[in-house]
Amino acid sequence: DWLRVTTAVPFDALRLYDTQGRLLRVWNRPELQENISVYGLANGLYLLRFEKDGAAWTTRFVKQ
Repeated sequence: DWLRVTTAVPFDALRLYDTQGRLLRVWNRPELQENISVYGLANGLYLLRFEKDGAAWTTRFVKQ
């Protein structure tokens, strides 16, 4: 199972959290198009946090 993340600008870090706020994985300086393996994650809601120059953006996705 894969999640493809595509961005227009490079980020400093990409962090994957569960809904309890536990940090599951970190990618430092991810590619503009990153294929993220979600194999082994339980079905449910997850948060992806994009970080750049001290700012952060968060988006959600559901693994089914």
